[in-house]
Amino acid sequence: GAAPTLERARALYTLGFFHGTHGKATEARPYLEQALAIARKHNDPLTLSWALTHLALVTILLQEYDSSLSLLEESLALTRELGISGKAVTGMTLEWMAEDYLGLGDEVRAQKFYEESIALLRETNYRDILSFADRRLGLLMLKQGNYERAEILFKESLQMNHDIGHGPGTAGSLVALAKLALVQERFTSAAQLCGIVNGRLEALKAPMMAMDVAEFDYVTAALHSRLDAKT
Repeated sequence: GAAPTLERARALYTLGFFHGTHGKATEARPYLEQALAIARKHNDPLTLSWALTHLALVTILLQEYDSSLSLLEESLALTRELGISGKAVTGMTLEWMAEDYLGLGDEVRAQKFYEESIALLRETNYRDILSFADRRLGLLMLKQGNYERAEILFKESLQMNHDIGHGPGTAGSLVALAKLALVQERFTSAAQLCGIVNGRLEALKAPMMAMDVAEFDYVTAALHSRLDAKT
């Protein structure tokens, strides 16, 4: 097989991350565990922190919140020493920290980490991850009844994805706006937005992120039950 170089570790965690974000957490895990093992051997802090953070996402998706938390804490301890080169991975680590606490039912901590993640990611070029953090915080704001802030975050996410030509992110942002419309009982708007997303999904080269897909399924199911009840 291929020699266990840092380059191989990066290729493995990139592949694992792609599988993980697109809902294939079980398939993703072996790639990420292998990437982590190689990165530990080389003791390269940046590669190691990316490998830890990517593996943490998959353990969050598998609802193993305690093990993901320890991976994320180890990653943060490494990136603090890296300065500017560690900014992007730190921003992503904070975003998954928020997801972890959300999974554990701690919305206060989740919000704190989303806010920190967004502030840091604004200073990087990782706008696909920033826009994702925007809409995830927006969904938390929506749940808490802060519709105004939710709308600002969703629209920012939409604009950012539009600017960078990121199709799956654009679709995810439209889903978030559809959920806002649903909660505000603007059912026609919600249905129209879901229709736009449906049309876009067929044309997309890459699928939406798994967390966005879950939101889309929720909104479309809620709309169907609401509309069926009215006939």
